Amino acid sequence: MIIGITGRVGSGKSRALSIVKKYFHYESIDLDEVGHALLEREDIKKRIVFCFGRQVLDEAGCIDRKVLGDIVFSDETRLMHINTIMHNNIREVTLKQVDSLIKSKYKDIVIVGALIKETGLKSICDHIVVIDAEDDTISSKIGKKALIMKYQRNRDEYLHEADGVIFNSFDQDFEFKCKKYFAGIMEL
Repeated sequence: MIIGITGRVGSGKSRALSIVKKYFHYESIDLDEVGHALLEREDIKKRIVFCFGRQVLDEAGCIDRKVLGDIVFSDETRLMHINTIMHNNIREVTLKQVDSLIKSKYKDIVIVGALIKETGLKSICDHIVVIDAEDDTISSKIGKKALIMKYQRNRDEYLHEADGVIFNSFDQDFEFKCKKYFAGIMEL
C-alpha cells in the first residue's frame, strides 16, 4: 500500500510522518528531502542558475535555498519556472525510489509532501491523507513561511482530494489521532 500524506505548509505533515514511523513499519519518502537532494545535482543547479542568476548560489557554489525561496515565493512567474524544473524531476526520483522499495519487498510506503498532486504522484497512492489545521494556527506557527500558503492550493482543494483527514490542533491529541488513523488504514 502506498499512502500519501499531504497538506498545506505548516500543517504538520512531517510530525505525522514521524508518528507513523514511530508506531508502524512503513518505509517513507519525503518530497522535501527529494527536492533538496535534487538541488545538489549539477544539471538541476545549472538550470536554476540559468533561470535565476548566480545570486542563488552560496559561497560554496551550492543553491542557497533561502535565497531561491525568497525569489520564487515573491513572483508567481518565477515560481512556475522553478516548478517546471523541479516537479518532473521529483516525480522521476520518487518513482525510482518506490520501485526500488517494492523490489526490496516493502509492502507499505508513505510519501509525504505538500505537492503530491502537483508532482503527479497522487495517481500512485492508494490512499491520500490530508493533515489539516486552521489558517491562523498555521500562520502563527510558521511565521514568514506563511507567505508560501498563498502559492499553494487552498484548504478546500486539499480536503477535496482526501481519502481521510487528520485535524492538527497542535496538541498532544495529534499523536493519538495519527496512530488511530494509520492503524485503521493498516487493517484495510
